[in-house]
Amino acid sequence: MQVSLETTGALERRITVEIPEENIASELQQRLVKLTRTARIDGFRVGKVPMKLVQRRYGEQLRQEVLDDVLRSSYAEAIRKENVRPVGDPAIEPLAAAPGQGLIYKATFEIYPEVKLVPAEDLQVTRPVCDITDEDVDSAIHALQQRYRGWEKIERPAQRGDRLEIDFQGSIAGLPFAGSHASGFTVELGASDLLPGFEEALVGLEPGAERSVDLTLPVDSQDSDLAGKSARFLIRCLSVSKPVLPSLDEGLPERLGIEPGGAEEARARVRASLESERNERLQTRVKTGVMQALFDANPMELPKALVHAEARHLRDEAYRTLVLRSGKQERIEMPPVELFEERARWRVAVGLIIGELVRTIGFVVSSSMLRSAVESMAIGFEDAAAVVKWYYEDRKRLASVEALILENEVVNWVLSRATIKEQALTFDALMNPRQTDDQATAS
Repeated sequence: MQVSLETTGALERRITVEIPEENIASELQQRLVKLTRTARIDGFRVGKVPMKLVQRRYGEQLRQEVLDDVLRSSYAEAIRKENVRPVGDPAIEPLAAAPGQGLIYKATFEIYPEVKLVPAEDLQVTRPVCDITDEDVDSAIHALQQRYRGWEKIERPAQRGDRLEIDFQGSIAGLPFAGSHASGFTVELGASDLLPGFEEALVGLEPGAERSVDLTLPVDSQDSDLAGKSARFLIRCLSVSKPVLPSLDEGLPERLGIEPGGAEEARARVRASLESERNERLQTRVKTGVMQALFDANPMELPKALVHAEARHLRDEAYRTLVLRSGKQERIEMPPVELFEERARWRVAVGLIIGELVRTIGFVVSSSMLRSAVESMAIGFEDAAAVVKWYYEDRKRLASVEALILENEVVNWVLSRATIKEQALTFDALMNPRQTDDQATAS
């Protein structure tokens, strides 16, 4: 077998492989002999069929099988011989395969890049720090009070934050239309997703009062006959209720499973919850910061096949999320894979960098480390043992946990060597980074 290797791009390689005809003929002859022993052809007993007849009937098919098998085995041998690491399957271009020509083909593929990492001591990583303030606790308590609020009927005009019970009837040119009528409909002012202008018409209504309002139906209405038309709605207010928040001394402690009057314990529990959320988010932000520092400091050419495969994976995950959220798969278009290529490049590059660090440093996940990680992930589930069993039933699931452990080991290793720059963040900025970034950009 003759093999020649060409460099056709930064990461693209092409090998030309030539297999002599005698190799093909020898393998073909062996298969013909073997088939002759078992071939069933009318007029002949098994094992007595003439070789020429077997060759005439099955020779072409057997030759193709031999060529396919020789191609696969010779390609594997060729890349070992040339000491290259292909990414994905090659593009095969046959050059000769007819009887008497042997087998000649070209295989084009990409290889993994050589990853040369800058020393971790040269990296600078931003590590956010965040103190939980009394104001953060107050804000969280207020959010809990809003979540567990009750309602009290009142006799005054409705205002933002109130809840109304109404009857309404819509009409177009004096005639009712489908979906325009409701009785005992509940609306919370400021938190409802209604026809634009409808909620505004409810502000100021008192129990027993009526009001009519003219509104324009959405142009993207599912009913094309109604889209963009003007409709009149007659609204009658049945009741107005104001929110009643549970107090920190009684209602809220009860909701949190604390004895009434346990205001201080309630505050302590809320603070502990915020600290847990903060610690988890800080860990995520630090990890992302380390990954970004490694990415920025180690630019490299990336195999197109890996990037495209990762982009497809991200696209498919995003699509599944959209479908699960909407429950309407037939109405959701698959997003273009190009939208995910930038993120895919980041993930592929970081994956290659982490892989190189794991290899050169010699990180190994022991069975005890793996077991401890799986058991930690199972904490909080009703049947933790079943969760652990679920992970150990599938090697792929365990591999995902191993990868997470190795990532964390790399992060800790980098943090112990890199220059750390602390960044003080408020709790809100830590938990809502996009919102904070948007506000900073706007200012």
